[in-house]
Order: sequence, then structure tokens, then C-alpha cells
Amino acid sequence: MIKSVKVKFISLILFFILLGIGFLSYFLFTKFRENFDERSKVMIEAGLESINSSLMDYMNSKGPKNIQNMIDRIIEDEYFHKIKIFDKNREILYSSNRNEVGQHITSVSPRYRKTLVPSIVLLEDRGIYAAYKPIVNKQMCQSCHDTKEKILAYLDVEMQLTYAEKSFYTGTSYIILLAIALALLLFFSLLIIFNKLINKPLFQLITAFNEVENGNFDVHLDDKKVDEFGVMNNHFNRMVHNLKTSQREIKELYFEQLQHADKLATLGELTAEIAHEINNPTAIILARADYLSGEVGGNPDLKKYSKDLNAILEQTERISRITKNILRYGRKLPQNFQKIQISEVLKQSLHIIEPRLKKKQIQVEENFKDQNTYVFADPTQLEQIAINLIHNAIDASEYSDKIILKVYLNSENKVVMEVKDYGIGMDEETLKKVFSPFFTTKSEKKGTGLGLFIVKNICDNHNAEIKCESSLGKGVLFKILFNEYLGKE
Repeated sequence: MIKSVKVKFISLILFFILLGIGFLSYFLFTKFRENFDERSKVMIEAGLESINSSLMDYMNSKGPKNIQNMIDRIIEDEYFHKIKIFDKNREILYSSNRNEVGQHITSVSPRYRKTLVPSIVLLEDRGIYAAYKPIVNKQMCQSCHDTKEKILAYLDVEMQLTYAEKSFYTGTSYIILLAIALALLLFFSLLIIFNKLINKPLFQLITAFNEVENGNFDVHLDDKKVDEFGVMNNHFNRMVHNLKTSQREIKELYFEQLQHADKLATLGELTAEIAHEINNPTAIILARADYLSGEVGGNPDLKKYSKDLNAILEQTERISRITKNILRYGRKLPQNFQKIQISEVLKQSLHIIEPRLKKKQIQVEENFKDQNTYVFADPTQLEQIAINLIHNAIDASEYSDKIILKVYLNSENKVVMEVKDYGIGMDEETLKKVFSPFFTTKSEKKGTGLGLFIVKNICDNHNAEIKCESSLGKGVLFKILFNEYLGKE
């Protein structure tokens, strides 16, 4: 599944916002809490020490009877919530709540059920700090207490949170809310910026590409921006303009080529008709000339016309052969794949194109090492390949040049057919386009640009590979490799 840029961007900004603000908020919250806890503990320990000192003074000056009065007076301070003193057996001796005197400490303070290790505990649900410490049997106490006892009792104090401490704990909640608000603000701000500066131009560009893909070349994007999207839109507009111009030129060229192809098709039909019409009187001439030739042989007075009659017979047979080839080549036949001898197809093609070869006095060298080699192919299509390639070789050749035709088996046991000329050749750029439809280097009167395109398609239809090798001034070599090799006879 492809994720859009917007989804990726949202995921990334959420990750970094949560990482950054979350880490910062956690760090600040932790540090503030540690500082306030340390401060609160110092204040509680000071309060405990103050009560303990007051207790010692009361014990020395006024005796244990006044301890309860001392606790009642201390508890009047709003800072202190509860004060209790209990013995080793955890029985409460004195308490700011006199109803608790005589009770077990665990019944009123469950936190003492496990241990009596001195500690300071924050009871957040009640908004107080609870702490206790042992009352040590100091030297000044030993006049009334056994010297062997190290701890006389335990002092338990609950103190209200100060205004600053309450504000801190309220402030920590505000920090969390502020962090969430800041994260949301950053997220939606970045999202709005992304939508305006990135997502919207991207969407417009994608929509424009879809329009072009659907054939609409009148799309125009805003290219007045001075950022990267402005440059991209400018390139897009130029590309669309070039495509529109190219499409118009292609349509014009295509229409011209279709017109030319239509003329050629009409001309081909007329040629076939003319060849058919010529074939009938040619047959009559051949029959009459053959009759006269027989008469000349039996009449000594007519022997002087023997050579003339033979010349008439030869040229008339040549006309007949040419018209038959035209009719056979021009006839539309269904595909008929069969066992074909390539050398014979090449020879037959040479007969059809013989007038052009003689006109330019071009010599054809036939090099058929494996002339009895057979492939599985359609003879008509194979002949079309040969005629097209030889026809192009003639166009590229000068007067009295040479064309080489080859048929052989290569090292991979594939049948190879080659057509080689020694004409002007092609550069690399032309070589890349040689099989493209309607591409031609010939003049408008000579070529349609469809010959080699058709040859390539016929090769593909025969599961054959066609290669073209050329360089300027060194001619062109067309090489066809057939995969359907049927052996020799």
C-alpha cells in the first residue's frame, strides 16, 4: 500500500512533537518535583525536630503531664494537621485527637502495619505529608528513663501542604495541559503550513498530470511563484507545450503518411490490375511467337528471323515472369507457417526486385553456406522481410555497389540471415530510431518510414531477433536470428 506524502508528514511531525515536547515536559516535571520534594522534606524534618525539641524542654521543665497541652498548642498552627506519640508497643500515648489515645497506631494509621522505619510520605489524596521519627533517649532524659533504652517513643506528625506546594502540584497539571496544548498548536500549525505550501501544490501537479495523461494538453499551472514549485510548474508548462506541439506535428505527419500509404495501397491495387491486364496479352504474344518459332524452324526462307523471334520469346517470358511476381507478392494471403528454406525465399525476392538491381547495376553476392537450412515461418511474411531489406540496401547503395546476402548456422545453432550493403551508413542517433514507425531518412517521395517497423513486427511474430549494425561511411548490416530451426535436408 502506497502512503501519501501527507500521511508520512503527519506521522513524522506527530513523532517529533511527542518526542520533543513529551521529553521536555517530563524532564521539567521530574526536576520540579524533585526540588519541591527535597524542600518539603527539609521543612518536615525541621518541623519534627522543632516538636522533638519542644517535647524535651517540656519534659525537663514541666514533666510528662503537660505534653498533651503542648501538643494541643502546637496543633493550633494550621501547618500541622495531626500529632501523635506512641510507644514501642505502638499504643498511642498522646494525640492531637484525644479520642485516639490508648488505641493501637495501626488502627488509625495503616501505614505502620509493616515497619517502623523512619520515612516521609506524601498522601496526595489528603494533601498532607506524613512523617515520624523515634524519640531518642538522650542524656538529659536518662534521669527519668532507663539508660538501657535507646528509644523512648515515636513521634508521628502529619503536616498540611503549604500554599507553594499546593500551587506546585496544581502547576504540574498545568504543565501537562500546556504541553498538550502546545503539541496540538504545533501539529495543526505545521499541518496548515504543509497543506498550503506543499500538499496543495502537489495535488494540483498530480491533477495536472492526470489531465495530461487523459489527453488534455490545455492544462496550465501557476508558474509565477519564486520557490521550487514555481520552477517545477514552469518546467511542467513547458513540457505540456512541447507535448502539445509534438502531438500536433505527429498528427500532421501521421495524416500525411496515411495519405501517402493510401496512395501506395491504391497504386498497389492498380499495379496488380495492370499486371493482370498485361498478363493476358503477354500470354497471347507468347503463344503466337512460339507458333511462329515453330514455323521458322520448318521454313529455310524464314530462318533469318529466328534470332528475332527468340528475343521476342525471352522478353515476353520476362514480362510474364515479372507480372506473375507482382500478382503473387501483391496478393493478400492468410498466415501459413510451414517449413521454409530461407535461401529459396531470398532468391525469389531477388527475382521480384531484379529491375531495380539492374537499373543501378548493383551486384548481389549470394553466400548461402547452409542453403538447405529450414525454419518454421510464413513464406509471404518472410519474403516481405527480404524485399524490404534488399530494397533499403539498394536505396543506400551507389551505382555499381555490392550487396551481400548470407544464410548460415551460428555457434548457438540458430539460423542467421544477413543483408549487407556498403552505402553511406547511419550514425548512432539514427540507429536508435531505425525501427520506429514513420521514421525515415529518405525523401518524402521515396519512403513512408514503415518498412523496417513492419520488418521488426514480422520478426517478433516469428520469435526471431533482428539486429542492425552500422556506422557512417561503412554501410549497414541487418542480421536476423531465427529460433525455429528445423534442420537440414
